[in-house]
Amino acid sequence: MNSFIILQGIIYIGIIIGAVYFSYRDGEKNGSQYMLQYLREETYIDPKGNDVPFFNDIGYNRFMAHMRKEKDRKDG
Repeated sequence: MNSFIILQGIIYIGIIIGAVYFSYRDGEKNGSQYMLQYLREETYIDPKGNDVPFFNDIGYNRFMAHMRKEKDRKDG
C-alpha cells in the first residue's frame, strides 16, 4: 500500500511539472507573438508630431532586410 501511495505522489508531481512546463512555454510563445504584432501595427507620436511605427524607430525593418540579404547570399 505504501508503494502505491508513493507511486501516486510521484505521478501527481510529474503531471504538475509537465503542466507548468508546457503552459509556460506556450505562454511565452503567445506573449512574444502578441508583442511583435502590436509593435508592427501600432504607432506613436514623435516630438515632431509624426506617427512613427515602433519598429521603424529602432531600425527593425532595416535589420531584417539586411539579414534576409545575408541569408540569401549565404544560401546561394
